[in-house]
Amino acid sequence: MKKVIIYSRIAVLDDIEGLNPLNRQEEELIAHCRANNYQIIGAYREIYSGSTIERPEWSKIKSYIKNTPGEIDTVLSTDFNRIARSQFLLMNEIEVFKGFGVEIQTTLEIGQLDYSEILKYCPIIEEE
Repeated sequence: MKKVIIYSRIAVLDDIEGLNPLNRQEEELIAHCRANNYQIIGAYREIYSGSTIERPEWSKIKSYIKNTPGEIDTVLSTDFNRIARSQFLLMNEIEVFKGFGVEIQTTLEIGQLDYSEILKYCPIIEEE
C-alpha cells in the first residue's frame, strides 16, 4: 500500500456560496486515495501564494519526510500548480523530494511524471 501525504493549497480564501476550495481539494485527494488504496499518513493545507516554496505547511512536509526516511512514498496534490506556480520551483522540488525517495504526484496524473505534463499545468514565471 502506497503511503502518502496529501497537500491542499490556495492563495486566498474565496469561499463563494460555501464552496471552500481547500475543502474541495482535500475531499478530492481523500477520494483519490480511497479509490487507489493509498494510506494517508498526513494531510496538510494552507492559504499561501504558490510563487514561493517557503511556505509553513510545505516546510513541515519537507521536514517530516527528511526526519522519517522511508515513511512516505508520495506527496499527492490535486494539481502541480498547488505545489508551485513556476516550473523552476516545481522542478526543483521534484528533485529535492526524489532525493528523499518521495514522488510528487497529482490526481490529474496518469502514468509517469513527464516534463511535458508540468509544462501544461505550471506556467513559466520569470524569477526576479
